[in-house]
Amino acid sequence: MSNNKDQMQLGAHITWEFRELQTEQLKPCRLQPDVRTDTARLSSLNSQIRNQILHPIAVVPSKNGLYTIADGHRRREIASRRGWATVPCQIYYGISAEDLWVVLNAGTARLSGKHWFTGWAKCAQKERKHFLGLANKTIRGSIERMVHVFGEKRAEEIALFEWVPPHAAHHIGVIYQLLLKYCKDKAPTERQVGEWLLAKRTRFSDMFSFPRLANARNVRKLCTAMHSGKDFLRGQWG
Repeated sequence: MSNNKDQMQLGAHITWEFRELQTEQLKPCRLQPDVRTDTARLSSLNSQIRNQILHPIAVVPSKNGLYTIADGHRRREIASRRGWATVPCQIYYGISAEDLWVVLNAGTARLSGKHWFTGWAKCAQKERKHFLGLANKTIRGSIERMVHVFGEKRAEEIALFEWVPPHAAHHIGVIYQLLLKYCKDKAPTERQVGEWLLAKRTRFSDMFSFPRLANARNVRKLCTAMHSGKDFLRGQWG
């Protein structure tokens, strides 16, 4: 079932077995970036695989007879495109797909904060705390900050439908503090600052540099723009 070296890395309580599984039984891990299985990323591996997959796909049992892939998403995609009904799999027991993904891919796959943010949003609420525990401190703090600013439900929507990295929460906080400093009780809430930035996303990157150039006059003009829902172009900062 397992060898001593692998058990030292994964834990002695984790076991596995080899078995052929139906290709359609395999679903992607929440942590896996979608771009890893696009045609351009598959070309090199596709040329190496001839008549069969030699290296088993690492999976963890899921619900309804399905299995979540921890390693081997591209192999599975190639098998599906070639119409292969089954693929060789190494089925792990006693570990979640996300934990196994981190163990097997931490040294080779570089996940951005956005990928972690999306993975967090795809988790059931009771799984989210554990999921964040797999991320590094910086990414975990950024996602928690997004939840603090927008609330959990809205943060989930942003993660799934907006291409906004979680570290944006830091910039929102910096701009909010400037508004509090110069506009006092007239300042919008931190949530309103974030929503304005999302609505004016074409200016999002510009606003990251705003704090370096901010003065009382600029900040008050920004405050007025936010309350009125208007844009605040870089040319207006003078």
